[in-house]
Amino acid sequence: MKIFLYLFITLLFTACSVSNPSFQEKKESIIITANKHSIELKTDGNYSSRSSGCIDKSLFFETKEYQVEYIKVDNRCTWTGLPDGLYQDFLRKNIKGLEKTASFKIENGDIYKFEKEDKYFYFISLYDALSNTFLIDYTGEIVSTILEEQKDISLENRFAPRFQKELLENHMFKGFFESKRSEEVVLP
Repeated sequence: MKIFLYLFITLLFTACSVSNPSFQEKKESIIITANKHSIELKTDGNYSSRSSGCIDKSLFFETKEYQVEYIKVDNRCTWTGLPDGLYQDFLRKNIKGLEKTASFKIENGDIYKFEKEDKYFYFISLYDALSNTFLIDYTGEIVSTILEEQKDISLENRFAPRFQKELLENHMFKGFFESKRSEEVVLP
């Protein structure tokens, strides 16, 4: 029964993500889709990309306005926890005194407001069936586009941490992923 439930959920998420993926890579940019808004982010082809082990593909880049990390997990592996929770822990370890003060649920992810000493930035977590996109919005402009109906998105008192680290720098040692174990099926 567990296997059928797992297959159903996987097919459901896969069907949803195929019809409207939250991340598309172009030559000089990427396009993220969040809350039915497609937003093009310029990379100028200047980003790091890798794949190994449980990572089918990862991409990382940073500009003055945003930092993006995309992670697609191999279908034989899984995260060891909730991906956006692991990334939030990563942020807190790299920026001491950081507090989450607000959160917004969107169609294919979540947006969080983080503060430190009355300055803040937004963290956007998007997900598909096997991939996650983590975006730090230093200016608040991307969040304003996604949450167009929200009135409390302010572009003042911005905090740009600029810690220039990616979650996957040392993923082998952090234990973010594990191979899926096949469950034995016992027939009566």
